[in-house]
Amino acid sequence: MKGVLALRSSVDFQAATIRFDRGHVRLESGAAPDAGLVITLNFDDDSVKPKVKGALRHPLLGLAASKVLDPPARPWRDEAAAFWSFAQNAPRMPRSLLVVCTDDGTRAQFGEPGEPEYQVHGTAKALQSAFGGSSIFLQDVLDGKVLVVGSLEHASIMTGRSIAWAMGGDAS
Repeated sequence: MKGVLALRSSVDFQAATIRFDRGHVRLESGAAPDAGLVITLNFDDDSVKPKVKGALRHPLLGLAASKVLDPPARPWRDEAAAFWSFAQNAPRMPRSLLVVCTDDGTRAQFGEPGEPEYQVHGTAKALQSAFGGSSIFLQDVLDGKVLVVGSLEHASIMTGRSIAWAMGGDAS
């Protein structure tokens, strides 16, 4: 993949340029004038459809960029399991976690057996986002996207671990 992509906010002055050069990726602040593809979007509201400029001139870059910027999400159970594997040994993490999908009532429990120390309930889409690194855990709680049962301390630890997970950080 080779090309230059700019991301611009539709509501403020945020902008970034991503340069792809056959396996190397460089990120710059601002929207570079040589961007072949410019995507204008509301970073805070994914329900608003982004505007894309340059896709007809650079269709391969557009297709490749869409796969990189929006990779397919795994099922919520897989996202939750991967997150738990990453976060479970962090200091003060809950000893056990119950995740409940409110779409169909399916459950997944991680950690120690028995009564869960912490619970997270939400739709499949909300759980994919919360555990897949696409959102900030506590913000999802505050926005009502997921419901939690447990302590504020554990919400804080889960949020820290989710940010580390999203940033590709280590499990410490």
